Amino acid sequence: MSRPVLRCVAVLLLVMPFATGCATMEDNPKAAIGGLGGAAFGGLIAAAAGGGGAAIAGAVIGGALLGGLAGNALDQRDKRLAAEAQQQARPFRGRTQTPGTRAR
Repeated sequence: MSRPVLRCVAVLLLVMPFATGCATMEDNPKAAIGGLGGAAFGGLIAAAAGGGGAAIAGAVIGGALLGGLAGNALDQRDKRLAAEAQQQARPFRGRTQTPGTRAR
């Protein structure tokens, strides 16, 4: 195999675990989108700056990690807010309230 083909295969093998990791699109959509977007953005920036193959691969991996981290933080915030909203929406247990009175 030629050297460019080996580099391409190496980059794919490094990026695949991040793209298909434990976070699924249904469970953590922002983490998945952030990881893929960060990888693309990092690769584009490194290529535009004139980096070589190793620099581009490093930028792709770094962008995927940073984008996934930011997306994961947003997903965790969304889950926390949803849990808080669900907790507030639950009726009072063991308390009855008739219209026009206040719960005690």
